[in-house]
Amino acid sequence: MSYDVNKLTKLGHLKSLANKIKSDYATKAELAAIKVPEYSVAKQATAETGFLSTYYLTKDGAQVGEKINIPKDFLVNSADIKTVETADTPYEGAQVGDLYIDFVINSKSADDTASHVYLPVNELVDAYTGGNGIEVSAQNLISAKIDTANANGLGVTAAGFRLDVATASTAGAMSAADKAKLDGIAEGANNYTHPAHTAHESGLYKVTVDAQGHVSDAEAATKEDITNLGIPAQDTTYQPAVADGDAGLLTGADKAKLDGIATGATKVEASATAGNIKINGTETPVVTIATDGEVAEMLAEVFPVTE
Repeated sequence: MSYDVNKLTKLGHLKSLANKIKSDYATKAELAAIKVPEYSVAKQATAETGFLSTYYLTKDGAQVGEKINIPKDFLVNSADIKTVETADTPYEGAQVGDLYIDFVINSKSADDTASHVYLPVNELVDAYTGGNGIEVSAQNLISAKIDTANANGLGVTAAGFRLDVATASTAGAMSAADKAKLDGIAEGANNYTHPAHTAHESGLYKVTVDAQGHVSDAEAATKEDITNLGIPAQDTTYQPAVADGDAGLLTGADKAKLDGIATGATKVEASATAGNIKINGTETPVVTIATDGEVAEMLAEVFPVTE
């Protein structure tokens, strides 16, 4: 049979599952007791004959496998910057006063003989000339050129380029305060002055409005002005509402009761049927309890019996 994985189960079923895991799988302590060999690569103190270096693999500190020998190669022993004292010496084309690098190279057989490699320094240097925005001095000092007549606040110092903030008389960058002020001005805004009219104390007034919609005058309202609007001259009283009777005002007690009821609330009661509740008197399933057979089928599927 098929089963629904969304159904609830019983504590006894979970106990059976725990016992199966306990009996069929290793514990944390058993796993920790398993020792994993430690492997490492070590360099032999003295290389094998004819080789530069010798390495080997170790397992728990003991050598295993074959050794790895690194063959000898040409090695740079030293490198010095020198000045040519005699033309064409020590290399063809050398000019007196030129600088060159003298590389001393060990021979491949690692004996006492050595060879030299000469590298002229002038072959490593590129010549640069100034261009738009760049100036190169006779001492090869590179600096930026600024058109001071049209700099608009741009300048350069030993610390780098600088852009001054604009003032009322000089061009430059916009400050954060000016940007905030600009953002606060509406598109197409102008310098508007609100018209002034006579001030009045707080009260109930009949007002006059000008062509621009401004209150230009006010006159205190009288009781006659109010009754002319249809408002009764005497007090009006209202009675509380009555159930199945006349409409009226909401009493304090009724308001307190109404405040205690959630919006869209319904009546919920306990049910004698397992997994159900009563909503407005109607039996409503909430959860479905799995049967013993369904739980047994699930356990057999997850933990199949092995011989």
